[in-house]
Amino acid sequence: MRALLEAVNGGGRLFLIHTELGGRVTLRLAVGSATTQMEHVEEAWEEIRRAADSVVERFGQTADVAEGQMAEAKEAGVRA
Repeated sequence: MRALLEAVNGGGRLFLIHTELGGRVTLRLAVGSATTQMEHVEEAWEEIRRAADSVVERFGQTADVAEGQMAEAKEAGVRA
């Protein structure tokens, strides 16, 4: 998880923080601007996915990627 955190934060476009929830390390992205649109959140998700792919490739590990979660959130009416 630390490698993903460093990869995303090192890119300079996003800044994630981490915490522990239920004994598991969790990465968090705070979206705090009133002008943030769903497209910005989708772009952030894609940046995180690219970084995750890079980390998986580098370390040769498998990873669970939440396919379709952004689309499902959008369909459910979740707004940025």
